[in-house]
Amino acid sequence: MEGKRGSECLLKPVSNIDFNPVLSDASMKTLSTRIVDLKKAKDEPLVRVYQEILEVVNKHFTLFDDKGFRANLNNFYEKFKTLPVTNVYSDTGKLVQRGQRETLNAILRGLHANMDAIKYTDKGTPLGKFQTLHGIQLAEGSVIQYTSPAGLKVKIVKLRDL
Repeated sequence: MEGKRGSECLLKPVSNIDFNPVLSDASMKTLSTRIVDLKKAKDEPLVRVYQEILEVVNKHFTLFDDKGFRANLNNFYEKFKTLPVTNVYSDTGKLVQRGQRETLNAILRGLHANMDAIKYTDKGTPLGKFQTLHGIQLAEGSVIQYTSPAGLKVKIVKLRDL
């Protein structure tokens, strides 16, 4: 360890881990686009963001197989494409139909590390609400990734090493 900087000593490289469940810059830009511009877009940018979320969830979020969360997200795709871009309200201000943008925000809040129990549809258990009688079963190769708030420091710990 002599001659190495402190940051090099803290983390040991972990092979066979490709963990970057982050949306692309294009998707992040789409989510921050003005509603007027989203409504004018012909190429359904919010549908592309949903597709990207599905890719990340299907690749990295095996824990979401519990209660069928992952399957529900995949099955909801066709319904998502038919939603309006933004929420639809009645004349009295009551929510009539949730829009694509708000649905994406709810899904992302449900997938976040400090997840809320979010319902993005009228059916089933809220996304991110894990309740089991016998604990959550994790795969043998599961890891915990500690990331600093700024994302500059990352530490990955294999569960079998704990």
